[in-house]
Amino acid sequence: MIFTNLPINLSNTILASKATIVDHLVSNVHKDIDVKSVEYLPALDLPTQPSRMAYIKVAMGSKRQAYMVMGKLRNTWIGDQLLKIKTQEDIKKEVYDNRTVLIRGLPTNWTQRDIIQTFVPQE
Repeated sequence: MIFTNLPINLSNTILASKATIVDHLVSNVHKDIDVKSVEYLPALDLPTQPSRMAYIKVAMGSKRQAYMVMGKLRNTWIGDQLLKIKTQEDIKKEVYDNRTVLIRGLPTNWTQRDIIQTFVPQE
């Protein structure tokens, strides 16, 4: 499963480390939950922006456990961000063009010209 819509700063939250994620799932979902692995995947950021995590990939012991976690954490807010959880089946339903790039955190005063100069290689 994938945890998305993460806050900028993960410290002092249930997502701060692999151990805190596992502890939270065991205490709030089920005491026998089997977390196989937890992997943090960083976002693509501008050099001037603070680095952040794009999403957290959590491998569960079974599909049943994944759906149990998804149900229990459905309305979990971390600060002002609603944690969104998707399973492997949900991800397969997402449709993205191969050329699609999602960019967040651009300064509001930037124009399309600023964006092109920053991200498109100059010849």
